[in-house]
Amino acid sequence: MISRKLLEDQARAQGKTLEQWFQTDYMSSVAEPSDADAKAFFEEHKSQVPSGQTFDDLKPRIKQAIKQQKLRDNMGKVLDDLKAKHAVKVALEPPELPRVEVEAKGPARGPDKAPITIVEFSDFQCPYCGREPR
Repeated sequence: MISRKLLEDQARAQGKTLEQWFQTDYMSSVAEPSDADAKAFFEEHKSQVPSGQTFDDLKPRIKQAIKQQKLRDNMGKVLDDLKAKHAVKVALEPPELPRVEVEAKGPARGPDKAPITIVEFSDFQCPYCGREPR
């Protein structure tokens, strides 16, 4: 709520709605990724590329993913700057998230002494949950 209020005030100060500010000012604040950026990303993640897909096939999607990441990173900086500018202080403690101890038994992967155990619950009568993994 605080972040939204700060962004709305920023937009209002420029005579715009939040949506207008986001589309005009914020979206244009991040440059389009270059072909070199996209190629570097492709090379770094080559092992995850589906077989038969080339750089040219994926270039538009890669550029979009890079820009989205830059926009997310930049939004964090914008919000930090606005919070500092307006001396925002949050006095509430974050809520303590519930933890439940669950005995992990049945099929498993990984070492027995792993620091984290993920237990998956599924309903195999559900067509989506019961389908074979790809």
